[in-house]
Amino acid sequence: MQIYLGITMMRAYFHLSRNGLRQLTYACLLFFNTATAAHAADWPMWGGNPARTGVTSEALPEQLHLNWVLRLREPKPAWHSNEPRVQFDRAYEPVVAGKRMFVGSMVSDRVTAYDTDTGNEMWRFYTEGPVRLALTVAGDRVYFVCDDGYLYCLRAEDGGLEWKYFGAPFDKKVLGNDRLTSIFPARGAPVVYDDTVYFATSVWPFMGVFIHALKATTGEVVWSNGGTGSMYLPQQHDRPAFAGIAPQGYLVAT
Repeated sequence: MQIYLGITMMRAYFHLSRNGLRQLTYACLLFFNTATAAHAADWPMWGGNPARTGVTSEALPEQLHLNWVLRLREPKPAWHSNEPRVQFDRAYEPVVAGKRMFVGSMVSDRVTAYDTDTGNEMWRFYTEGPVRLALTVAGDRVYFVCDDGYLYCLRAEDGGLEWKYFGAPFDKKVLGNDRLTSIFPARGAPVVYDDTVYFATSVWPFMGVFIHALKATTGEVVWSNGGTGSMYLPQQHDRPAFAGIAPQGYLVAT
């Protein structure tokens, strides 16, 4: 039996240049396996399932052997804060389905599929903004949200675009995180439940929060809850203002 265990690590190295000591940091995905050949259970989304329980029926063997190492660029999180609720993109979050591992990048604005046996790249797909949250695999399709405001649906086999859906009322660009991207970034990571995919857009409640349910196969809208989430309430500076809860992180379905 093979166990694919993705461990996101940060390693720091120091390089002496003319300008003195410079720190170089990169991320590693280490994959371990056992000696036999059967295939392990998938890990198709963050938390393993729509309820995000983080539980699998697989048992790790007593001994693991390093299979290969994939070095990625240093992550660039959206928020430079120690607040745990906004640290969702401080590391890469790979998901695995079959013989493919899928990794989104908040640095390179892309999604990449790798062969779990070798670590070799199988395909890549570029977006118009950072991909900050883990992908969701359902059947033969891959779903993910992006700071460009879209929910994407790709074919897991070759990365071809099946459909995409913009989750806000209009597409306006703004300068943020060193690039132009949508003023309504999509950071409510998708969850697929009963052939329906749910996701959320907008991180500024005073501009409205947009939550959508789409048919997972076609992208057809089942329902949308748009423009809600903004409430007139007291703020930390002791003055009332329009605010609310921003959908940043992983949606749960039970």
